[in-house]
Amino acid sequence: MPIKKRGKSIAQQRKEFKRLQRQLPTIVGNEAVNFFKQSFKRQGFIDEHYRRWKDRKDKSKSSRGRKILVKSGRLRRSIRITKKGRNYVEVGTNVPYAQIHNEGGTVRKEVRVREHTRRSAAGSTRTARKSRTRKKTTVKAHSRKMNLTQEQRQFIGKSKFFNKRIHKLITRHLRHIFND
Repeated sequence: MPIKKRGKSIAQQRKEFKRLQRQLPTIVGNEAVNFFKQSFKRQGFIDEHYRRWKDRKDKSKSSRGRKILVKSGRLRRSIRITKKGRNYVEVGTNVPYAQIHNEGGTVRKEVRVREHTRRSAAGSTRTARKSRTRKKTTVKAHSRKMNLTQEQRQFIGKSKFFNKRIHKLITRHLRHIFND
């Protein structure tokens, strides 16, 4: 007769524990993805305490009412499990601008500007700018040096708060297996 402990046999508990071991990287990975995506709703990152992102400097009509780091939603949607193994899981993104937003810093590079036409006022006086007459000017192709400083707005990374959350999640799963 199999040995039972509080309703479940040891064989049953062992079977459930093995299943949990196999599923744990996926469970933790999904929790991490959801936690990092919540940074976009919270407008900040939680490590030991909540760190709110600085507001954007551009207060134009197009950005009013929109959350920081969200224009098309591509960055937020790109957060997913990138690698998974038996004892580990990695969560990340493949969006090229994610790192500079997450870590902050300065971008120094030379960009190529294509030839294009620009519409401008017909004259340099104020009355000419107010009038409906517009002058088309062709801008030749050229290169331009870009010097952009980006504030750090961390949305993904190590978090003591998240570690505590995962610890509680695993404990709850283990209690379910061994205490039921």
